Amino acid sequence: MAVAVIGLILLGIGVFAMLFFSGSQTRSLQHDLAQWQARENAMSGLKIAGERLRDGRWYGASTVVGNLMAKVGQGGYVVVCEDMRRFLTERVTYQGKEYDKLALLDRVDVFARGHSGKRTSVLYARFIMCPDPAFMGTSTNGLVKPKGAGDELVETKDTLKRLVRITELPERKFQDISKKSVRDAIRWHIAEKSIEFVKNYVNVRWQASLPPSSSTTTISDSMADSIMDNYWGASSPNAENQFIHDRLYDMLVEGTPIPQRTSAHQQRSIELEKDPPSGNKSLIVALCQATGTPIVEPNPRVSFPAPKALDGLHSERSTSVADSKYHHNLSYNPKAQVAYRAKWGSVVSDLAQAQASGSTYATHGGKYYLNVSVSGPEDVAKPYWLKDPATKSELRVDDILGFFEKYFREGTSTPLSDNFAESFDESKVGPSLSDSAEVEVPGKPGSSWENNPEIVIIPGPPEPLPGPTSGNTKGEESVGNVIHVSTGGSGSGGSASGGW
Repeated sequence: MAVAVIGLILLGIGVFAMLFFSGSQTRSLQHDLAQWQARENAMSGLKIAGERLRDGRWYGASTVVGNLMAKVGQGGYVVVCEDMRRFLTERVTYQGKEYDKLALLDRVDVFARGHSGKRTSVLYARFIMCPDPAFMGTSTNGLVKPKGAGDELVETKDTLKRLVRITELPERKFQDISKKSVRDAIRWHIAEKSIEFVKNYVNVRWQASLPPSSSTTTISDSMADSIMDNYWGASSPNAENQFIHDRLYDMLVEGTPIPQRTSAHQQRSIELEKDPPSGNKSLIVALCQATGTPIVEPNPRVSFPAPKALDGLHSERSTSVADSKYHHNLSYNPKAQVAYRAKWGSVVSDLAQAQASGSTYATHGGKYYLNVSVSGPEDVAKPYWLKDPATKSELRVDDILGFFEKYFREGTSTPLSDNFAESFDESKVGPSLSDSAEVEVPGKPGSSWENNPEIVIIPGPPEPLPGPTSGNTKGEESVGNVIHVSTGGSGSGGSASGGW
């Protein structure tokens, strides 16, 4: 009897333990599934926001913060988008108005919180564009200076756009993304990890270049060079440059047809932008000869054909990814063209009078230019452009490199303050906007949901996831990309500028 009782007790203990263990396992599995679903909900919100931003900033031109929300199964997501501004610090014209500083859209920070039951997940991403769009308005298409058209900025459809740097965050610390203070804290958190992000990429690249441990100790010189190049690339600024270099070679321009996605990079060519010759070249040559000024005829390589266009550009510019000026050196040819500026005191038609003046003079067109002086040659830098036949796009190389810099660059991107206490002269500074401190976003666990009519409610689980402005003043003209000639009448002074 005693043995039977003991057996029943032991059996009861075993059954209880089994049920307890099974219940614990079930609860753990339910928690894991809920956490996974919360993360997928947040990811779904990020992706929807990214796709909408390709078409524009749906939240309008009167705010810099927008939000999306939707219910998904037993949970849902909330997304907050916040525009990040920078200033273009060169004088430009936009929409017929001149600006000393023009406010541009550097990127859009995207914050997503998903939940399922009592579980939450918070994700961050940034929507980057290049060239940069205007800060005001709703467009996410960039602004460019058309070739040879001066300083007037126009919108271009050839804009690189991408949602990058998707990062999972500690949800308890960063859960309330409706508050600007929380979003600013997230930005600091991401900024601390940006250099780590790039260095980790290069370290993985270096480790992948190592020979298998089972191989012989002897390796080829080319392999050794490759290993060492990758090793040295793990430090700054080499790491950043290496990341940009690799992205440049394997990038896929948005809108590339699917059949051409594997071969598009082999179809690209690169061309050097050059302005047509400006000014009266024969006059400037005569003035240069009279003053002993060297006459320079630049002869840069202006075209790099497919399929090795990028290799040719790197070779021509002697650009190493370890160069701290990699971006600028690869993007521009500093000696693409030359410019001269000349001045003279008066113009006469009599040789004896010119000789009697005792001054330096030049002969041109049957006239004599007295008291001649010439400055130059001055090098004129011009940018390189990449032509992509697959999308019929033309993109400046510096814009492309700037695009990939946005993966990790934080320095020039300025978070807007709650009160935006910066002072402006609206006649000289590009338009800006005030920021709202917080965004009303329903959907916290336990609260009621308000469905945004513009958002499709997902019924089930989501899928996994160069020169200054020309002055043209009498007596001395500024040297710019467009150079004019002015000549004084007989007995008057004058100046001439030209370039080729």
